[in-house]
Amino acid sequence: MLVEYDRHFPKLDLRSGFNIQQINYHSVLLSDGFGLDFESDRQIPNNSKSIRSMAGIFYADYRPVLSLRLISAFRIEHYDLNDKLSIMAQLGAIFRDSKDNVARIVLSKADRAPFMLDSYINQSVNVPIWMEKGHDHYEPANIKFSSNTNIDYLSNYTGEIGWRTKIIKNVFADFELFKSFLLNNVDLAILNINRDTTTYPIPMMIYEIKYRNNNSYYSSLEGFGFNLEYSPNSRLTLRFHGMVQHSAQHFDRDKLKEHYLTNFRYEGKPVEVL
Repeated sequence: MLVEYDRHFPKLDLRSGFNIQQINYHSVLLSDGFGLDFESDRQIPNNSKSIRSMAGIFYADYRPVLSLRLISAFRIEHYDLNDKLSIMAQLGAIFRDSKDNVARIVLSKADRAPFMLDSYINQSVNVPIWMEKGHDHYEPANIKFSSNTNIDYLSNYTGEIGWRTKIIKNVFADFELFKSFLLNNVDLAILNINRDTTTYPIPMMIYEIKYRNNNSYYSSLEGFGFNLEYSPNSRLTLRFHGMVQHSAQHFDRDKLKEHYLTNFRYEGKPVEVL
């Protein structure tokens, strides 16, 4: 459900709104208490889970002079999984010195919504694992996945500067520089490894895995893009687009060491696979 209210002034347009939505998901991965075995024909029923959110929305478009346009947009959202707020925003300015030259700058922040598997999976899976180091064979293993509803939302911060200009008659060019950062990464942390010799008919390795934030690194993306546009007539437009970009991961060695030391412990008799 979405409700919006618009208000217009000579130099200002405002929009506010309220949004409620619910996502329903059906999967065997969400069936608590069942263990998956890929070598078994046992039928496992689907289970249903849902995520509901409420969001407030605000948008403003201000034109102080004919050549300048200022835009801002905000969305504050709350999910029923936890007490965390997702705050998304965009700020932009567009300057036009003539009809043939337009410059823009945009800053934005966006969050990834909670993911069903991150939030609700609570499942164990029996799989064969290849053993090496002089004992090449498959050994049965049980992997236990645990959900986490308290994960910080994956966030993307982006800055962009662009310029559109008319080169000659019917030929336009658009140039863009951009930089973005990806924070609050989520991965699977191994909480425990144990060799179980009593529960199953044969010894089995038990891996306990949980979704967790990994703030020991962040990702970045930067680049340059351009677009050339030629319109020989009103019915035909030719476009050529190109982009050069560089992506990287940046690690904090102290946080990386702390993350893996606090998210891993070994119990039981060591085996050669470790």
